[in-house]
Formats: sequence, structure tokens, C-alpha cells
Amino acid sequence: MTKLVPPYLIGCALLFCIVGSCDNGLPMDETENTATDQTEGIVFTPIFEGAPVDTRAYNSSWVNNDSVGIFMMTHDYASTLKKNAKHTAKQGSSWMLSAATKRDAIYYPQSDEEVNFIAYYPYQSGADMDKPLEIVITEQTETNNAFDILYATNDETTTRAFGSMFGYSANLSFQHILGKVIINIKKSSGASSVNLSQMEVILQGFPVTGWLNLRWGTVTPTSRVADIEAVALRTPNRGYDRSYQAIILPSTGTAFSARTIVCKYKDAFGKDKVYSYSIPYSYTFSSGQSQTYNITITNEGVTFGDATITNWYTLQPIEI
Repeated sequence: MTKLVPPYLIGCALLFCIVGSCDNGLPMDETENTATDQTEGIVFTPIFEGAPVDTRAYNSSWVNNDSVGIFMMTHDYASTLKKNAKHTAKQGSSWMLSAATKRDAIYYPQSDEEVNFIAYYPYQSGADMDKPLEIVITEQTETNNAFDILYATNDETTTRAFGSMFGYSANLSFQHILGKVIINIKKSSGASSVNLSQMEVILQGFPVTGWLNLRWGTVTPTSRVADIEAVALRTPNRGYDRSYQAIILPSTGTAFSARTIVCKYKDAFGKDKVYSYSIPYSYTFSSGQSQTYNITITNEGVTFGDATITNWYTLQPIEI
């Protein structure tokens, strides 16, 4: 099994699939799957479903030289035509993903067959289609994008048009395959002296490791649980004194019945306060969804409001 790691610890991935059509216009070296008269190969356009064009997983923007690995597969996924080709993000008039080197360039087969593309982020040397990638979501930071795994299905109409007309372009339509928890905190008017500057928000009883199936883009959590310290955002969400967020693996109350949100802070007298909220058994944390909890700090303690669920890039809440 292959382990996918963020830049500084063993970590996460992204995966996307896209169906393209075939181009017969390029001479190719069959062993390398590269063309002899064009070095750039297919250029991929990243699109997020339900989001503004060119936005990205975690901090709303790609970064130059962000790296993904791309596999070109036969249409039935039975064979790999191009393995783990490194592509990097570049910004021109829009963001594009292009081959990092000539050896990484991908071209449509000369034969008249359809192909699929499967990719993951961040790029990991040695990744293999038939080995699951391990996901580890501990030690998150606000600026670390490597924990946010993406899955892209094909934008079939535009992809087929680009593929058949030009041979060098394809759209990748992304979805999040992990989830996100947002905790918004505000002080009541009578608790203005409460110090929230050192407040900690910890998720307990949630799975922290899992496996990503590269072929199908599915995530399976393991039974390992550990504390996840939610990250304090530098700019709180509107109307709140503090906001925290954490990326999480999919989970259900059946498999993880002890899921809890713990808030630690100091009251107006400097005394340590700890309050816990048990996630209802019926709540499911799903891929591609953001679950928000609004909390009010009073002199008497902590009040947890009802949770709302939204799709990651959808503004309308889903009732739970």
C-alpha cells in the first residue's frame, strides 16, 4: 500500500476522473505514450462544481506549481496507458494543469478509443493505481491544502469537444471527497470579559486515518480515532468572535458513536473552562459537505446552536 503525504507529514490526497475522446493526429512512442512533435501534451482545466471558476480546495485558489499525479486509463479502467504523470498548476488567463516535464506529458491514443483520466493531489512519487493511498488528517493548519482531497468526474460535453477538436485540452470537474466542520463562537453581551484568545476547539472520537481508492475515488475510514485540533481562522466568520475549522473523514454514528466537540477557554476570572457537545448519533458526516456549529459563550457556560449542513460550495443549508 502506498502512503500519500503532505509536505511535512504523512497525509492526504485528491482524486479525479474524466472521460475524454481520442485524437489520431500525433505520432507517438508507444512505450512512453508521448508525442514526438509536441512536448506539452494535454492541458487540463480545473473546475469546481458549484464554485466560482478557478477556485480550489482549501484556500480558494491554486498556487503556482501545485502538483497532481494523473493516470490515463483505458475506458474500462482495465489497463493503465500513462502512469502517475506529474502535472503542475500555472496561472495564465485562467488556471491550467500542464505536464511538469516532457516525460510527464499525456497524449490521446492514436487509436480511436475513449480513455479515462484519474488523478490525485498532492503528487506522490511511486503512486500506483492498484494500491490504496493512506489518508492522515492530524496536525492541520489553515494554510495547508494537502488535507483536502478532491475527486473530479468528467465534464463530458466540453471534454469530448476539446478532445476531438484539438487533442490537447480536457476539463476536470472537481468535488470534495472529505468533509469539513466549522465552529463559530461568539460571546454574549454579559460575557464580554471572557478571554477567547487562547481558546481551543478539539474534535474527539472522529476517525483520523483512512484509505483512498484511486480507481473509484472512494474513501474508507479506519477505526483509529484521535483528537483533531480545529484550526483558528485568522479572520472569523461574520458576526462571530472566533471561527475554527477542521477537515474530517466521512463518518457515521453507527461506526463512531463517541464523536464530541470540546471547547476549552478561560472565564473572566482566568479559570479554565471545558465544555463538551456530543454529536447526535443520527448525524452523518459525508464527503463534500460542510457541517457548521454556532456556539455562544455566556457567564453560565456554553450554548450550542443547531447544526446546519451545506454542500462545500453551496450556500443553502441542508436540514438535519
